[in-house]
Amino acid sequence: MKCAGCVAAINDALRTAPGVAQVAVSLGNNSADVTFDPQTIDLAGLVAAVQGAGFQAAVAGDQADAAADATHHAELRALLGRLVVIWPIAILLMAAMVGDWLSPVWQAVLAAPVWLWGGWPYHHGAWIATRHGRADMNTLISLGTSVAYVASLAWLLAGQQRHHWYFETTAMILAFALLGRYLEAHARNRTGGELRALLALRPRTARVRRGEIWTEVAAELLAVGDVYEVRAGEAAPADGVILEGRAEVDESPISGESKPVAKGPGDRLIGATLNLNGRLVVQAEAVGADALLGRIIALVREAQGSQAPIQSLADRVAAVFVPVVVAIAALAAVVWWAADSLPQAIERAVAVLVVACPCAVGLATPTAIMVGTGRGARLGLLVKGGAVLEAAAGVHRVVFDKTGTLTAGQP
Repeated sequence: MKCAGCVAAINDALRTAPGVAQVAVSLGNNSADVTFDPQTIDLAGLVAAVQGAGFQAAVAGDQADAAADATHHAELRALLGRLVVIWPIAILLMAAMVGDWLSPVWQAVLAAPVWLWGGWPYHHGAWIATRHGRADMNTLISLGTSVAYVASLAWLLAGQQRHHWYFETTAMILAFALLGRYLEAHARNRTGGELRALLALRPRTARVRRGEIWTEVAAELLAVGDVYEVRAGEAAPADGVILEGRAEVDESPISGESKPVAKGPGDRLIGATLNLNGRLVVQAEAVGADALLGRIIALVREAQGSQAPIQSLADRVAAVFVPVVVAIAALAAVVWWAADSLPQAIERAVAVLVVACPCAVGLATPTAIMVGTGRGARLGLLVKGGAVLEAAAGVHRVVFDKTGTLTAGQP
């Protein structure tokens, strides 16, 4: 998803699927939280509904998250590569316009790869959107740059002599648009860092007792009832009850309690907490998503994917924003063509299309929710959703019970 138009399209695709009761689509973390009737539709049907709207989708999970991260990093690298090539050309064309030292033919030649290759993410996105009967941010950028380049090329091929061409306009628009997309993608990558930090608390492996032998297995293969070992300096791979051993345990990543807690046989050990000394033998009671850390991660994901009331308003505005902008641009072109000339009409239409891109309208609120809930989770504060986070802006005083533990994060 690239803009609020994408959010609206996926929302509509899922809401119209049979058996779907509720949908919350988040642009900030590229996810959709769906409440549905499993007797009517399954997860494969939901994925097919999203794909039918022209988007790629997969069921959320560790593997899907890893694939999404890999795709996101590949997108960042591709955008950076385009920026490195396009910006020098755009600056050169702008300098040629000011100094009038480069022929229009060479301007057209230099601007061609910028328009075709540099603008491909927008042209491809616009084509997919049009094919599915909608318009989005890609439509504005693709339409604006294509009109500017094609019109200038047509005048050039027709042999018209003009004091100004729009080849540099195409290049600069795409250069700034790609820079904006890169910064947005980088910001979204950073906002997911808090959740990835929580995921990193989980150890990758566990030593499990199989008969009389201790065997190292992947942590996700740990099952309820398994007996595992935690040595000094290691984190517990799952929630459980201590069978043997005594040690001091650092529970600050989970509880916020800065002082180590003494643990012995019969005590509960929370997954992801750190064994500071000694050796513990533990029987697993809750693993994976059912463990305390797994439930915390699920709550954070749910909160980051939830919508604040103000976001619903922003999404409704953005959903109709693009068609309205295209209509205004067309009207501006007609009026200026009638009042002045075709070049002036094209210039005004392109200006309206490009300046009105609604990226920030749909991205600002979900990004703020992701940053707030993720940062809160790292500090031990769980926010249950965007609506709660928005309401917190009106909180002026917090009253704590005398039995509560407030620390500075250190003993």
